[in-house]
Amino acid sequence: MDAGWRVSIAQHFQDRILTITRFNDVRQLLSCRETLFNVLGTNAALVDSLHARTATVRGMEVEALVSSSSLCRKHGALQESLASVTYLSDIVPECKAIGLDIEATAQHEVANVLWEQGETEISIRMRQHLIDNADFDSQNVDLSLPVLLARLVRLLNGCIHLSTNNTRDTILLKLASPSQMQS
Repeated sequence: MDAGWRVSIAQHFQDRILTITRFNDVRQLLSCRETLFNVLGTNAALVDSLHARTATVRGMEVEALVSSSSLCRKHGALQESLASVTYLSDIVPECKAIGLDIEATAQHEVANVLWEQGETEISIRMRQHLIDNADFDSQNVDLSLPVLLARLVRLLNGCIHLSTNNTRDTILLKLASPSQMQS
């Protein structure tokens, strides 16, 4: 199973999802997709019969969980989104064991859900922790330091009820620091 085929299937599914107008119609499809990739990722015989690698299938599962979480958040289904990111966080060690580092992705998705639930300060602290500690080079998804910093600054600009201005100032300084962008 080559990467082109995987991208093609994922893109087709995403395109189909966008053409369906009712979220309730999509909810069951998202759940089935998560279950499918979970079963495939945990069953070596099935992975072998597909001539795929476990890391590839697990990567598809991660993509399914992230897109489910994102779509659920967009439709206000925060409990479903939370369920997806909780499971995503649970599989971090299993993914790491097969060479798939998704820790920063999982933490970023949890921070997104917490933000939507009104837990802004916890979400901001999680993002700051990612900025300070995540190894973005080892991540297998489209999460980078500049993207995370830009998202955090945008969130901070919209959040006027922070307990201190130090949080915002610290992030803005990191954005302006060339050493942070090169590391």
